[in-house]
Amino acid sequence: MRSHVLIIEPYTSGLELLAAATRLGHRPLVLSHNAADRVVPPAELDRWGAELAVVDTNDPAAVLACARRLAEQRDLVAVLPGFEFYVPTAALVATELGLPGLTPEVGERVRDKFRMRQALAAAGIAGPAFRPVAGLAELAPAAEQLGFPLVIKPTRSCGSIHVTLVHSLAELCSAYEAITADASPVLGTSLGPEALVEEYIAGPEFTV
Repeated sequence: MRSHVLIIEPYTSGLELLAAATRLGHRPLVLSHNAADRVVPPAELDRWGAELAVVDTNDPAAVLACARRLAEQRDLVAVLPGFEFYVPTAALVATELGLPGLTPEVGERVRDKFRMRQALAAAGIAGPAFRPVAGLAELAPAAEQLGFPLVIKPTRSCGSIHVTLVHSLAELCSAYEAITADASPVLGTSLGPEALVEEYIAGPEFTV
């Protein structure tokens, strides 16, 4: 039986995982909602001989149930998130199927910037002072505690979306309102009211 790599909702650069799995001798097995902006291009599926299973990829319980059914008939060797939104779900599925991967707890810390900051601080790793906010009334106390300039960002977005440097309470409120007013979901996921306010640290910026 040919081994399979389960890839959850590959999107943008995540489509390269189909090629990588194929090069390593595995068949890509793609889970996708297959609707709206969660559609894997059929040409990519055909190109790499990938199998498609349709499931609501934003429902972790549904993804896990689907993966369990597939695992009964296929040799699954790995579970990968096709986009960073699906890191916690991939961690959950890998753990439940006994495959290598992050634990669900670590998967959540990787995705949620507030939990990540908490974990880094608990491990003694230096970083900016921070405070979570979930409403306009929480902005002034956060600014008073941390001092300007500040950076505000959604806790569970990606690609520097709505990451904003602010120098006053008015700018902070405006940036927060832009986060909560963003009604354009990415892969069916909205930003929500949670944001992270951080101390600004000046210096060269590196991205990986």
